Amino acid sequence: MRASGTIECWSKEEADDYAAQLRSKLLSQREPMWLKRFEGANKFMRVYCTGVEHDFVRGHFGGRVFRLDVTFQADDPHWYSTNYKRVERNAPLTSPINIITVNNEGGAETHPFIWIYGKTSGGQHTRNPKITNHATGLRIQYAGTVKQNEVLLFDTEKRKALFVPTNILHSGAVQAATADSVQLAISASPVDDYYKGHIVKIVSGPGAGQYRHIVGYTGTSKVAVIDTPWVTNPTSSSTYEVYHFSWVEGYYVHEAQSFGGTTGVDVTNLTNAGYVVDGFPLIPGVNLIEVECDTNLLHIEVLFKERWT
Repeated sequence: MRASGTIECWSKEEADDYAAQLRSKLLSQREPMWLKRFEGANKFMRVYCTGVEHDFVRGHFGGRVFRLDVTFQADDPHWYSTNYKRVERNAPLTSPINIITVNNEGGAETHPFIWIYGKTSGGQHTRNPKITNHATGLRIQYAGTVKQNEVLLFDTEKRKALFVPTNILHSGAVQAATADSVQLAISASPVDDYYKGHIVKIVSGPGAGQYRHIVGYTGTSKVAVIDTPWVTNPTSSSTYEVYHFSWVEGYYVHEAQSFGGTTGVDVTNLTNAGYVVDGFPLIPGVNLIEVECDTNLLHIEVLFKERWT
């Protein structure tokens, strides 16, 4: 695949420098990029960049044109939906069986991200969660405990499991807020952009329940700039949490693909051998997924992109 374009009014030196920067950035990507067929398309393909070529042309009357050609190699032969579908179950499990229905409306099987959020009640914690897809007969089983504020993530495409001891990077009381910012507590980091790329959630008080992506942070003032204005502004009566990773609770989930920003531990060795060998795909159509846990304390979230050949 090839993407081509022209840019007018560049000097040769500017064109060479821009192409070198673009070549360095695109060719060094370890994770696949998302390439849409055209602007506004609702499907994309996962690709790697294989080459960046450019040519500088000086036209008549001093006109200058910079031609750019970028070539890509598909990571797999499928088109993906631009949006994630999300299915969540957050309630005490009841006997004899607990089923969540996941409907894959794509034309091919897909590989979900599955989150297990730890729960604690009466001195008990989420323990030994097990997930079975009755449409495929495949199962994920984890041998261990997941406590409140801990997260267990299954990347079923890579057949990996990641345990994050705490998803809270920082918490405190709001000092002040505007429509597009929030002033964090005095104890917040003094380093500029320390929380950039993370998620802030208002936990209690005015504005409670709102999540926002932090796009800038000033360490001296403790002010975090958010991507989308608050529906209800927090006040000094509000408390907040800033999360280690920007895909918490399914928010900005595309960043989960590279586990960006986490301090997680690989715990694939604590999963069943069948998961490591076969993964946990969702077939096209209805997938009936049974969820189990020794303590009946389980908060599960399934996120996936539909895909087509």
